[in-house]
Amino acid sequence: MNDVRVRKTGPEIRRLTPADLRSYRQIWLEGATRFPKGFLLSPEEIAAIADRDHVQTLAAGRGWGLFENHELVSMAVLRRCGPKRLNHVADLGPLVTRPSAQGRGFGRQLLEHLLAQARAEGILQIELCVDEENVPALSLYRSLGFQQIGRRPRSLLIDGITRNDLILQRCLDQD
Repeated sequence: MNDVRVRKTGPEIRRLTPADLRSYRQIWLEGATRFPKGFLLSPEEIAAIADRDHVQTLAAGRGWGLFENHELVSMAVLRRCGPKRLNHVADLGPLVTRPSAQGRGFGRQLLEHLLAQARAEGILQIELCVDEENVPALSLYRSLGFQQIGRRPRSLLIDGITRNDLILQRCLDQD
């Protein structure tokens, strides 16, 4: 895994490691608690994930973080699809920015870095699902070139109410 290096001042963006487990768990749980409609998993389901499963994700290099003053303020997971015929595709999610850090461009910076990293690793497209009412997330994704390729009606059932997801895709070889 050769990481794209971008020399700049300000926040540090890097792959998360098992040493980041506590912050990784905390920021994901915080995001799902504050915006439960924005995540596939409920806060209870996230809290129930065993440390060893999170460590496996982090050890595989799938987690990324943006740090400000050595504190994790935004994180994302990018999973390359496993089967050979799907290895050119990656799935993005979750992407979480701490509420105290929102509106400062950290999610955008992290996502821009992930797009460059994915391109460098030969990934041709990134796909994600987002609640169709999550206007801030949709705005961010669309501003970075993600396009809607589908809609999944009734994709989630939260407290007895169905939610619809939009399926977005960003082709990295068509820039």
